[in-house]
Amino acid sequence: MKDLVKVYDFAVVEQCYAQGWCNQFATYTKSNRLVVDVEYGLSRQRFRDKTCPDTARDNETAILKKLQLTAWIVTCPQ
Repeated sequence: MKDLVKVYDFAVVEQCYAQGWCNQFATYTKSNRLVVDVEYGLSRQRFRDKTCPDTARDNETAILKKLQLTAWIVTCPQ
């Protein structure tokens, strides 16, 4: 990751909270880089109650999408 943070300004990842590997992007967030995590298959309630606090703690941004990648989206409250 250290080498990538020198080249890329941000990262978009999928399912890292569901799969438990978001901590691999701490180098990005510590360098004030944006990390956006896209999660799928969660209820809105679970996403807001669990994923949103985790992403806030890790200085990341999370969105909830449907697998079909339609315009439907749930974001974390500010």
